[in-house]
Amino acid sequence: MKGPFKKWQHERLFTTTTDGTLLEDRVVYRHYAHPATAPLLNPLLLQRLHKAFRFRQRRAVLDIKR
Repeated sequence: MKGPFKKWQHERLFTTTTDGTLLEDRVVYRHYAHPATAPLLNPLLLQRLHKAFRFRQRRAVLDIKR
């Protein structure tokens, strides 16, 4: 599958703890941007990724509470 990233590796880990279950997302990505524009693009990408994963986290909490 081809997408907006040159590399996208996403792991979702579930770990049992004394308080319940810890849900952790690990993402490794590389984009297609030219090296000269990467310093400008990286903060924007990180901001959008953090926003997307915050949404996913809230959604997972709601799903678990069902």
